[in-house]
Amino acid sequence: MNLHGMAVGLVGIVNANRDVIHRVCTGETQNDYYERTPTYSDSTIKAQVQALSSEQLGVVNNLNFQGEMYSIITAKRLKATSRTDQSGGDLIVFDESKWLVIYIDETFSDHTKAIIQRQL
Repeated sequence: MNLHGMAVGLVGIVNANRDVIHRVCTGETQNDYYERTPTYSDSTIKAQVQALSSEQLGVVNNLNFQGEMYSIITAKRLKATSRTDQSGGDLIVFDESKWLVIYIDETFSDHTKAIIQRQL
């Protein structure tokens, strides 16, 4: 059952879906000076961007994250940064700002809910 597909139309009445750029980290390149630069693959997706819930604020406080953050819900699978895997997280670009996926809140077969943090 595609719960996200059923709910997204109703939620979109109150908070419109927006087109965002999903930048998937594909690895890194290294130059002659051994400086590493991440590489990305871009695609445009529909997303629901919302304020953090009180439960998400608790998670953010416990993980000691600071800065401007939002909750994002999308039908696309998102990936957060992982120290264990030594992999960078996905970037979301909207309103001329880059946002890093820092925490995956929910993952289902038809949608992902994550916390994103604005990058300078």
